[in-house]
Amino acid sequence: MAVGSPEFGTTPTLRGERVMLRPIRREDARTIRPLLIDPEVLYLTGKVHSSTPTEDDLEYFSLHRLEEIYEWWAEDDHRQVWVIIDTRTEQVVGEAFLTDLDSRSRSCSFRIWISRRRDQGLGTEASLLALRYAFEEQAVHRIDLEVYDFNHRARYLYTKLGFVHEGTLREAIWSDQQWHDAHVMAMLDSEWAALYGGAGS
Repeated sequence: MAVGSPEFGTTPTLRGERVMLRPIRREDARTIRPLLIDPEVLYLTGKVHSSTPTEDDLEYFSLHRLEEIYEWWAEDDHRQVWVIIDTRTEQVVGEAFLTDLDSRSRSCSFRIWISRRRDQGLGTEASLLALRYAFEEQAVHRIDLEVYDFNHRARYLYTKLGFVHEGTLREAIWSDQQWHDAHVMAMLDSEWAALYGGAGS
């Protein structure tokens, strides 16, 4: 494991058997936008407040806006953002994030989304690549995330990876005309080491 405080200044390319995580860049917006504005992706990630997004919702994620966001993310020292590429087809299928870095506490947050039409287990490998990088190369001690109660697939994935449910933010989001909870989950480096054989602090 790396020694010292985590630093997110330079985002590396991470390669696995079926996926590659490549640092995001401005021009990726044109490829990612059609996947991102899929109603299911928008709903499950909490980017909109209905399972049937409106035209205004879709306009909010315009190509120009995404280009500006991706350009900012590519230069942000407190997050690392990757596009997820299916190496068999060389197609972009989603995004993975390490965000909200606290170097002194050696903690950050994790997020991932993949187009449901192209997942086929790619989410598990992409998550493991990002988590291994965080725990074993950046010496992160704790990684947390939030998942909405209606996103059952994501919660299953996070549990399978080894994230532990720590608490519930009750009625945290208004969606489809009702309140929904957000579940807080986290993994410590010692838990990662026990599951995957890396070093823990």
